[in-house]
Amino acid sequence: MDGKNPAESKTLHFLQRNLRELNEEQLEKAKNILSNVFEDIFNDDEE
Repeated sequence: MDGKNPAESKTLHFLQRNLRELNEEQLEKAKNILSNVFEDIFNDDEE
């Protein structure tokens, strides 16, 4: 593979497959949600 373990690749494939099914409005909502989640995760790592 590309240096990722199989579980990571499966998860990324799952996310990509499902994101392709969203319309523009849904995709924007998903982007905002994921941005907030990632911001929260990375801020927790810094504390």
